[in-house]
Amino acid sequence: MQDILKELSNPVSVIGNAESIFTKEYGSLIDENPTIRFNRADIIDEKSQGSRWDYLVSSEVNTFEKYNMQEPKFHSLIFSPTKKSLSYKIKKVKFNTRMYNLPLFQTLELEKKLNAPPSTGLQILYFLNYLRNENVNIFGFDFKATPTFYEKRNKGKHDYTKEKDLVMSLIEKNNWNFYS
Repeated sequence: MQDILKELSNPVSVIGNAESIFTKEYGSLIDENPTIRFNRADIIDEKSQGSRWDYLVSSEVNTFEKYNMQEPKFHSLIFSPTKKSLSYKIKKVKFNTRMYNLPLFQTLELEKKLNAPPSTGLQILYFLNYLRNENVNIFGFDFKATPTFYEKRNKGKHDYTKEKDLVMSLIEKNNWNFYS
């Protein structure tokens, strides 16, 4: 677990699942650092998304079931907690990977700030801020200006306007790079 914390304190690329990522060619820039990706999003265009995949962040049972059936491309799972069924969901992971659980207190803190459940993307960015990582490159986040590329329905009741404001404040505070 300490290895993952140390690794996440170094430069990273955080790649969101907004469909708008395919309008840019940031792939080689993304691949310069370890990458953090989310849920069931596969790499389908390396010019836009890069080819590297080091960390998966998720709390979705259907994501875990997907990787129980196929070889994961990532080496580490970062579990983004929710208030319900935490241990039930973790027990669904059968594939071989290093695992780290994001602190539940941060998720609860974010829920209070947003008056809504935080997205997985916001949870990892908030955690990278907590680690004081000043070397974060963010791609594929447009706060639902375009749909999630692998799933058109909007799951969850996130407040993307408040999330955008919070993410932009983290970017400014930490001098992170945001590639829209």
